[in-house]
Amino acid sequence: MTLVTGETATALELTVRVVTTPYLSSSGFWSTIPADHLTTTVEQQPGALVYRFTLKPGTSLGAGSYTFAVQYHHAVGGRDPGRDTYRATATVGGRPVAVSGGF
Repeated sequence: MTLVTGETATALELTVRVVTTPYLSSSGFWSTIPADHLTTTVEQQPGALVYRFTLKPGTSLGAGSYTFAVQYHHAVGGRDPGRDTYRATATVGGRPVAVSGGF
């Protein structure tokens, strides 16, 4: 997914929730934000894998476009992402903003 900001972001947390399906397991994650600017975790919770990207304190992002990806294994065949969700909260230009949705 891609997040776009027109102003400097001084805080950011992106959570991606991947609903559990047969044989679902994490195989990684990445972002175009430098790794030393983020804390990234993946956690198996009841009913979902939860990936979290958090901008480290004291770090900011300039105006721009930033890509995030979560990767996982699943049972052979297609996997319907219709119940997977994302939520991003940030402080941009000194104001709190949020966006959420599905895939």
